[in-house]
Amino acid sequence: MDFIPSITEYDLYLYVFRPDLLSNAQKEYIEGRSEFTETIGHFRELAMHSKEHLTDSDQELLKSRIGVYRPGDNIIYLYPTQARQEVKKQPKVLYRAASVEVEEKLTSKTFFDEKKHYMVKANINHRTTKIYIFSGTGETLHNITIRIHPGNTLHHLDDNTQPLVLEGRVEVEHLSLDMG
Repeated sequence: MDFIPSITEYDLYLYVFRPDLLSNAQKEYIEGRSEFTETIGHFRELAMHSKEHLTDSDQELLKSRIGVYRPGDNIIYLYPTQARQEVKKQPKVLYRAASVEVEEKLTSKTFFDEKKHYMVKANINHRTTKIYIFSGTGETLHNITIRIHPGNTLHHLDDNTQPLVLEGRVEVEHLSLDMG
């Protein structure tokens, strides 16, 4: 029986931004699975848009034209890119009498900011909601406050190397990030 690596959203992020941090087995497994194609496509789009940069003169022009423009404002608003999609997770085998394979529905939503410099992926099932935060530059983000709408709940992460894990099914329509 071949070893099947456990692949997370963060592994797919590393596959695009920092493939040197993944093992060869992980890279080969990701390359051989079509189920990762859409997520990898989102990360590649994020990488492409992160290379866009406002010059200092463009920022000054914006400040002169728009009185409320504040480049130091660290709040980033993210909205869904598509309608919700439901996928079935890989079946899990339960080892108990008369067990059957359990199919678990996973709802996955992808969110981008306006400039596509940040991406958030929310994976929601009936037991937990996991929220992954990614930067288009590949950098590790620190001291992140997440506001989930419509519930308007606040959550804090020290960095984005691990997902925010919330108990239960949390409805996420859009979110905002405050870094700093």
